[in-house]
Amino acid sequence: MTIEQLRFEAAQRIRATHRRVGDSAAPSHVTITEDSDQFDLVRVEYPDGAVREFQRARPVDQPS
Repeated sequence: MTIEQLRFEAAQRIRATHRRVGDSAAPSHVTITEDSDQFDLVRVEYPDGAVREFQRARPVDQPS
């Protein structure tokens, strides 16, 4: 799998399983982009316009 595929699958999992603490709101949009050589930036957007951003370890290419 490519890094882009891994990022897409991770964003899909976050969108499907993540719930905001307090009101259990599900994200309306999740994006994962390259932030540095070692980290990706995860941006989680909620229906009320609130945004949460955090870093996660960058995936590596895996053989198909």
